[in-house]
Amino acid sequence: MSKVDGNEIFYAHQPEQIKDILQRRHPNNNDLLIYHHLGMGDHIALSGLVREIIKDSGADNVYIACLTHNMHNVARLFMDLDNVGLVDAGRALGGHRGPVMNWVKNNGPSRIIEIGHGDWGRLEGAWHGYVDTKVYLAAGYDIRLRWNNFTYQRDLDAEEEVFKKLNPNDEEYCFVHDPGQNQHVADGNWRGSITDETVRHASTRSNLKIIRNDPTVPMLDMGLFLERASELHLMESSIRCLVEGLDTLNTRHFHHRYIRDSYCLDNGTMKSWMVIEEPDPKNFKTSILNGPAQIEYFTKHGEFSTNLRATGLYEATWVG
Repeated sequence: MSKVDGNEIFYAHQPEQIKDILQRRHPNNNDLLIYHHLGMGDHIALSGLVREIIKDSGADNVYIACLTHNMHNVARLFMDLDNVGLVDAGRALGGHRGPVMNWVKNNGPSRIIEIGHGDWGRLEGAWHGYVDTKVYLAAGYDIRLRWNNFTYQRDLDAEEEVFKKLNPNDEEYCFVHDPGQNQHVADGNWRGSITDETVRHASTRSNLKIIRNDPTVPMLDMGLFLERASELHLMESSIRCLVEGLDTLNTRHFHHRYIRDSYCLDNGTMKSWMVIEEPDPKNFKTSILNGPAQIEYFTKHGEFSTNLRATGLYEATWVG
């Protein structure tokens, strides 16, 4: 048991500690705070873990720390669970601890599970691969929960309206998501954008309409639009994370890794991707990622299989 601002609280951030406090019950307070990475993509990718922790905790009320601008979407992710509430962690991705700890001081949950943040050095050194996969491992849970537990309540009427707005003429299309006008807020590991030239060079179809992300569209209402795309050209983002839970069996997936090349997708996807490493048409470098096979191999062996990646130069199949 630890003390946080004078409150006696069971606090955990490692697998054995998490397992222990999930079995504990406070006689006067059975509330739980879950405090993990706060990007919207993190919330999507970790929602399977959060749901499993909620089930194991037996908590009366569960609170999830969340940045102000993500609260609406995170609330939608868990709107089927009556005992889940959100803690406003402020607007700054680098300044969330103060608001969260202030909430703890005033509300005093009996248990806190914090994963990542100040403990990130241990996660980074212990496992290779995708950032949020490491959080599952750090919490002592099977990474396949990321897909098996993922769900959210979709509004198909709203999704149809989004489809009509983005593709009013019902043309065949590829969808592109890159930093757009928000590159000024990107961290130092972001590079460039997904140009039409890069899309055309990578595409298996020369005649697809290119539709780019519209930030005025609610992300969780984009499901049908993403599922109906012939191709998805995505940087690492919340939309890429959302695609993992959608039916895109008939869609070709292109992961433009060079934009955020610190992200290794190998054990973070159950889709198959052409991973674009270098977009320069004169030196166009790609790799092919078999997500389901890589997840199966990683689950069994705790490492990646280099045999499940094919790399090299690439020329679009429709050229010539």
